[in-house]
Amino acid sequence: MQEINEELENDRSVLEWMLGQYVRAKRRKKQLEVRLLEINAERDSPIGGQGYDPLPRSGGNNEGAAGILMKLADIEDRIYEQKAKADKSMVSVATILNFLPEESMEREICELRHIDGHEWGEIAEGIPMSKSQCHRIHKAAMYELLEFNYVKELVTENRESYEYYIEKKEEARYRRENQARKNAGKFSPMRNSSITLSFSVIGASICSKSDSSPLKESLMDSSLRSRIMLFSSLMA
Repeated sequence: MQEINEELENDRSVLEWMLGQYVRAKRRKKQLEVRLLEINAERDSPIGGQGYDPLPRSGGNNEGAAGILMKLADIEDRIYEQKAKADKSMVSVATILNFLPEESMEREICELRHIDGHEWGEIAEGIPMSKSQCHRIHKAAMYELLEFNYVKELVTENRESYEYYIEKKEEARYRRENQARKNAGKFSPMRNSSITLSFSVIGASICSKSDSSPLKESLMDSSLRSRIMLFSSLMA
């Protein structure tokens, strides 16, 4: 029974990911459009009272200008690619949601989420109901959709792509967390306090050597070397 539930939950996760493809493609397309506008605005901004000429008159900057134009062309190509993905995924999402009753609350919530791209708070406020109620209805809609063979087949076909997506997402999250830990280590208050204390101890040891006996001075030299080694390890 537990294995059946785990399989069903996994199918639901894949289905939700499939239904989210349209919104993700639209969001990515919008990001690229904004990037293209920003680059064009920067190129058109006045320099010394004159507009920027994308094709320099001197031969020395041709490579840079060509690189900018190629970058712009690449962004435009990616925009068209995302548009094609959005159009294709829109048809797929609409086809799946058509299995839900047209006037049902399940379908309304799914369309608001997976076609219009609204956040859960916006959906809850617009209906209106609580976010927890929206989540429960949405979850019930996923289970209802998974009862149809057509939807189950789509889930099976897309499972490998979903798992690859999750794997890459986890790798990106691990890199961010690892980098955050490194940055936190560099600027840790405890680390900085230790380094400051090491400076103070070493300075005090050096100052006190002037009135020490030979034996005491030898012992202090050994202690000073240990503190310097500790300080070096803290700085590493």
